[in-house]
Amino acid sequence: MTTIAIATPTKAKNITEIKKQSLNMDVGDVNSEDVESLLFLATRVYALYAAVISIQRLLSTQLSTDST
Repeated sequence: MTTIAIATPTKAKNITEIKKQSLNMDVGDVNSEDVESLLFLATRVYALYAAVISIQRLLSTQLSTDST
């Protein structure tokens, strides 16, 4: 089981106070297939984003060339 500690904004003066104010979330079991699927999805989203940016730059270059 994996536990993630998320620190909340605090004015705590020592580590004990920070631990008391942190929020522990149980995210369940994480296996390698989950990580692999997430990385696959992330790379596809990044590739799609890069393609959209490239097309936008290409179109803006063409529009500025056509208007002159």
